[in-house]
Amino acid sequence: MMRPVRLLFGLILCLCSLTAHGQRQDSVMAQALRDIGGIPFYEDASVVFFDNGRDKYEDLFAAVRHAERFVHLEYFKFYNDGIGGELIHLLHTKVQEGVEVRVLIDGLGNSNRRYRFDRAQLDSIRQLGIQMEVFQTIHFPWLPHYMHRDHRKIAVIDGRVAYLGGMNVADYYIVGKPTIGDWRDMHMRLEGSVVDGLQAIFSYMWYRQTGVRLDPQRYQAVPGDFPRQHLRPDVTPSAGRKRVALVNRAPGRRSHQVRQSICVAVETARDSICIVNPYPTNVPRLRKALIRALKRGVKVKILVSSNSDSRITPDVVGVQLKRLLNHGAELYYCHDAFHHDKYMTIDGQYCTIGTVNLDARSLRFDHETNVFIFDPHATAQLNASMHDELRRCTLVTTPEQWRRQYNLWHRVVGRVCSAVYLLF
Repeated sequence: MMRPVRLLFGLILCLCSLTAHGQRQDSVMAQALRDIGGIPFYEDASVVFFDNGRDKYEDLFAAVRHAERFVHLEYFKFYNDGIGGELIHLLHTKVQEGVEVRVLIDGLGNSNRRYRFDRAQLDSIRQLGIQMEVFQTIHFPWLPHYMHRDHRKIAVIDGRVAYLGGMNVADYYIVGKPTIGDWRDMHMRLEGSVVDGLQAIFSYMWYRQTGVRLDPQRYQAVPGDFPRQHLRPDVTPSAGRKRVALVNRAPGRRSHQVRQSICVAVETARDSICIVNPYPTNVPRLRKALIRALKRGVKVKILVSSNSDSRITPDVVGVQLKRLLNHGAELYYCHDAFHHDKYMTIDGQYCTIGTVNLDARSLRFDHETNVFIFDPHATAQLNASMHDELRRCTLVTTPEQWRRQYNLWHRVVGRVCSAVYLLF
C-alpha cells in the first residue's frame, strides 16, 4: 500500500517543481522587462487567438456591431476591397447609431494604386461621419518619411475589447494570393485593463497625425459587461487572470523597447525557443543572442516560408538563418502558403505576439506593438498551432539540405542583398 502512496507523493512533488520552474522563468523575464523601463504590466487579461482571417474578421465585426461608444482602428494596410468596403459600411452604420469612429491608416501601407482610397474616396468616407486619417502620406522628394511607418494592427472597441496581431484589413487574409497560395497569420483579442494601454497607443498616434488630444477618461472602459455572447470565449483556466506586458516601439520615445525585450527573452530561455515570423533576417544583437542560446543547449525551432510577398526576402532570410543552422537550429520551410504570423514562445511558459517582424525595419524604425503573455495555457495554444503547421513543412537541419533549398543563384542574391543589413 505504501508504494502507490510514495508514487503519488513523488508525482505531486514533480508537478510542483515544474510549476515552480515555470513561475521562476516567468518572474525572471518579467523582472527583465521591468528593468528595461516604461513597460506596463496588467494582471487581469483574457486572450483569444485567431489563426485565420475569416475567424478574426467574424469576431471583430461582431464586436464592432455591438459597440455603443467608440471604435478606434489603427492599421498599416486597410485595402479598398471586399472586406475593406464591408467594414466601412459597418462603420457608417455605427456612426448613424451615435458611435464615434476613428480610423488611422499608414500612408506607405496604403500606397498600392489598385487598393488604396484616393483623395475623393477619403473625402466621401469622412462625409459619412467616419474620421479617417492617413499617417504620413509620402510626397516626393520628402523620402525621410519612408523610414518610420505605423506598422501596427490595432482595434479598440468601447475600451472593453481590443485586437492586435499580424492581420491587416484585406481580402487576401481570407482568399490568399495566386502567386503564394494561402496567407496564414495570427491575431488575438484582448480583454482587461490592457485594453486601456492599447487605447493610449492609438491616442498618441491620433494626436501625432491630427493634433487632437483624446481625453483618456472618456475613451476608457466603463462599468458593465460587453456582449461577449457574440464573441469567441477564452476557454483556458486562466481566463481573466493572465499577466501580460505591453511592449511598444515609438521612434524617438521608446525606440529600443521591442528589440531589448525580444533579445532578453532569448537570453533568458533555458529549454526551447519557437519562432514563427515572415522576415527573420534579424539584427546582429538578436542573431548573436540566438547563437548563444543554441550554444547553451536551448532548442530553437524557426518556421519560415519558401514563398513571400517580397521577391528578395526569402533569399536574404535563407542566408541569415544559415548562421543559426550552423549552430544547431531547426529550420522548417512551408511551401504551400505564406506565413505572416509574428509570435515566439519561450520554454513553454510564456510567449510574445503582435506586429513585430524580426527584421531591421520593425526592430529599428517602425511604430510597433507586441504583447508578452506570461501564461502557459496561452503559450500552449500557440505551440500547438505551430506544431500543427510543422507537420506540413520541410525540416532543414544540415548544410546539405539547406543548399538543396537554395540553389547557387538564390545564395548569391541572398548574400549580396544581405550586405544591406550589415548597415544595421
